[in-house]
This record gives sequence, structure tokens and C-alpha cells, in this order.
Amino acid sequence: MADRNEKVFERVRQELAKSSKLGSRELYQMAKNWDQSIGQDTLQQFHARYVLPIKREESSRSKKRGGRRAGVTGRRGRVEVAAPKTPVVRQRDGRGSGTEPEPPADRDKVRTVLLEFARDFADAESRADIMQVVSRIDDYVDKIAPRS
Repeated sequence: MADRNEKVFERVRQELAKSSKLGSRELYQMAKNWDQSIGQDTLQQFHARYVLPIKREESSRSKKRGGRRAGVTGRRGRVEVAAPKTPVVRQRDGRGSGTEPEPPADRDKVRTVLLEFARDFADAESRADIMQVVSRIDDYVDKIAPRS
């Protein structure tokens, strides 16, 4: 790999610290003004030598500081799905007959099984894994409505 100009590298770091929204194209134009030899590099080479290492460093810092969202796990940023807690109690709005039918007791059971299916589906990392989850759809249905 070609050597990078440390002065330009530090200037790029300072510019990104000022405005993290700056793109490689803008930084490349600025860097060509700072050092004429940068103009020999393509935009992709400039990005790989100067911008990418800084952004990777910043990314690893934010992860160490707990910069990831709470509940997000895995390489694809999957969200852990919690098991259902207490059922939601609906309050009357003053309209209607005054007696609202109670939601079926199985509603929580259905919700739990659907969340389990979603979790298994999200954890599948290949097409084969997805097909295995989908092929077990009858198992999920049996958990919701057992055969008589």
C-alpha cells in the first residue's frame, strides 16, 4: 500500500471532526489544495487512505462507548424481541353498549408464538436456514391451535 501523507491525514481528521457530514469527494477536493501530490490519487484511493481509516476508528470508538442502540444485537443490527409482559387493558371510551368483549385468553399465546417465529426467522442467516424455519410452520401452528 502506498504511503499516506500524515499532514493531510490529520487535516482530514480535523475536517471530519468539524463536520462528520463531509463526503469523500469534498474532502478530496480540499486535500488537493493542501497538497498537490494528492491529485495523483483517484477518489477511491484517497477514500481508502484517508477517510476510511478515520471513519473506522470513530465507529470502533462509538461501539466501545456503547454507541449501539439498546437491544440491538448481532452483525446485522437485529433487535431482540422480548416475551410479552402483561396484557394491555383497554379502557372504555364512553361509546357503545358498555360491555366490551374480553380478548381471548389465547391472544397472549398467539402473540408469543408469532414472536418466536419472527425471532427464529430473523436469526436465520442463509436461505437454507430460512427454509428450515418456514418448513416448521406447522409446529408453530400446533403451538397456537393444538390438534384435537
